[in-house]
Amino acid sequence: MFNESASNSAGGAVHGYFCTSTFSGCHFDFNQSGFGGAVSAYFSNRDIVDCFFQGNTALARGGALDNFNGESYVTDCTFESNVTLGAPPDGYGGGVHDYQTTSHYSNCVFRQNYTSDNTSGGGAFLYASQSTFDACLFDSNFAGYGAGIYNASSTTALTDCEFVQNFAM
Repeated sequence: MFNESASNSAGGAVHGYFCTSTFSGCHFDFNQSGFGGAVSAYFSNRDIVDCFFQGNTALARGGALDNFNGESYVTDCTFESNVTLGAPPDGYGGGVHDYQTTSHYSNCVFRQNYTSDNTSGGGAFLYASQSTFDACLFDSNFAGYGAGIYNASSTTALTDCEFVQNFAM
């Protein structure tokens, strides 16, 4: 369990830089950071399986998870009540923030994640990324734009996903 950890820069609980990481069966609760409230990964590859991200906070990007340049496989994970607090040009991706990343999300739940009313991507913010979402639920997320997913200059495939009561200003 990664609980109530903090960083002034990146990754409240874990920051990976030019590495490969695997997380399985982990809980990331109430962590905070500038980038990636719970986990940030720069130029790294990661497998995240059966993990729970709750109540994490980022000041800039990725309330729970901030991916910058690398590849992610995220399976059977829940992102709930995570938040980004920043104002543009920051504050993106209440649940996850992917920047120039190849990401695969499968059977994940994005619920009640939040960005401020003038930023984007309550559940997920994707920029210049290639992302797939298979059988994912986006429920009750909030953002200024793209409450479930905000897609900017990215290639995104969604299969059997459900969007329920997401709210964008």
